[in-house]
Amino acid sequence: IEYCCHRVFALYRRYDEYADQQARREWRELLPVPRDRFGVGVLGLGVLGSAIAGTLSGFGYRVRGFARTRHELAGVETFAGDGQWPQFLGGCQVLIVVAPLTPQTQNLLDRRSLSMLPRGAHLINVARGGLIVDQDLLALLDEGHLGGATLDVFRTEPLPADHRFWSHPRIRITPHIAAVTLVEEAASQVARQIDQLERGERPTGLVDRQRGY
Repeated sequence: IEYCCHRVFALYRRYDEYADQQARREWRELLPVPRDRFGVGVLGLGVLGSAIAGTLSGFGYRVRGFARTRHELAGVETFAGDGQWPQFLGGCQVLIVVAPLTPQTQNLLDRRSLSMLPRGAHLINVARGGLIVDQDLLALLDEGHLGGATLDVFRTEPLPADHRFWSHPRIRITPHIAAVTLVEEAASQVARQIDQLERGERPTGLVDRQRGY
C-alpha cells in the first residue's frame, strides 16, 4: 500500500518534475490539478487492491476500480466485465496494477488496452510482469501517449541488464520490493493458519486453483 500511495502522491504533487528542475537549477512552481480531477485506477480488487483503493480514496483522490466480478467499495467507483474495460481505463490518469497473472490476464495490458488510457497517464505495476506487453509499453512511452511507468515486477527477474526498461527516461524501476515478506510476520501468519486448521476453521488466504488466485 505504501509503495503505491508514495508514487501517486509524487505524481500528483509533480515531485519528479521538481527533481528535474533541481538538476537544471530552475525555480518554478508547478500547480497540481484538483484531486477530484486526478483519476486513479486500481486494476484488481482483491485484499491488497481494495486496501489501496480505499486508502487513496481517503486522501480525497477520485478512485476507480476494476475486477473480474462486480465489487462494492465505499468511495470507489467500480467497473467489471469486458464491456466496461474501455470506460474504466479512460478515466485513469494513474493506473495501479494489482491483478493476478492467469491465462486470462496474460498480456492484458497490450497496445490496445494501454492506448485507452488518457494521454500522459502513468502506469504502476506491482503485480506480475506478464500482465504487460513490454514492447507495447515502450512504444507508447516513446510516442508520448503515456507519461511514464513505475515497475516493480518483470517477466524475467532479475531484469536483464540489456533490457530497455533500465535506461528509459520515463521508467522508474525497483527490484520487486513493493511488498517484502518479513520472516517474523510470515511465521506468525502461518502459525495462525495452522491454529485455524486444527480448530476445524477455514484458514485465510486460500487460493482457488481453477481461477488461479
